[in-house]
Amino acid sequence: MKIIGQRIRQLRTKHGMTQRELAGALNIGLSTIARWETIGIARNYGSVIKLSKFFNCTTDYLYGLKDE
Repeated sequence: MKIIGQRIRQLRTKHGMTQRELAGALNIGLSTIARWETIGIARNYGSVIKLSKFFNCTTDYLYGLKDE
C-alpha cells in the first residue's frame, strides 16, 4: 500500500468511519475508497483536495510529503 492509502485509512479510522460512510460523505463510490486505501490510487488531484478538506489536513500530508 502506498503512503496515500495508509494516510486515508488512518484518517478514516481515526474519525470512526467505515469505507462506505466516507464514500457517502464524499459522494463517490465505495470501490474508489477501497482502491485508494489498498493500492494507493488517488491520482485525481480534485479527489485529494476533497479528502484534505474533509479531514482538515494538507494534501502534502496525504501524499506523505509532510507529517501533521
